[in-house]
Amino acid sequence: MIALIVGIVLALPAIPIYRTDRRRQESGYWGGSSFLGLWVGIFAFLFLFGGAVIPTTVAYVNQVSDRAAIVQFQSTRTIYESRATDLTKRFTRVLAVQYPAFEKKIFAELGAKAVQPESIEAYLAAYPQIRTSETLSKLVDEIRSLRDQIYAQDRNIVQAAKDMYVRRHNPWYLTFLLPSK
Repeated sequence: MIALIVGIVLALPAIPIYRTDRRRQESGYWGGSSFLGLWVGIFAFLFLFGGAVIPTTVAYVNQVSDRAAIVQFQSTRTIYESRATDLTKRFTRVLAVQYPAFEKKIFAELGAKAVQPESIEAYLAAYPQIRTSETLSKLVDEIRSLRDQIYAQDRNIVQAAKDMYVRRHNPWYLTFLLPSK
């Protein structure tokens, strides 16, 4: 926005203003020579174009790209959450088959609630006997990895949203041309 204002101010000398001289009628440019006014106008246009339009175009492309990236990050996050939930269900089935006593105790504590992917590691800490099962340990490691990937997607979403916000409030861009969300 600042570049737009500076470009307009610099272009003012190039605007033809007709003045009247009492001795003779002639038109000229404000500031003297019409040749100088032409160069000032060209310079102002280049300053406006190079200082505002080109960076705004790049920001527009980045804004659209970040918006598409956020959609992709959210889709990937949903897939990871779905996979973590499926692995958690598999964890409860393996727990029920291999350790029925622990399974009954765990589900008695939970009541009607299902086991959440975030709480799997707490069960390993509470019941060390479960840690000896290689299958359950691999499931827990995979669930942990998926949770880390979900958090990474959340960080990516926040970073892209921050970048979009900064671009929308940058005084050097023609922000009215940028998509808002």
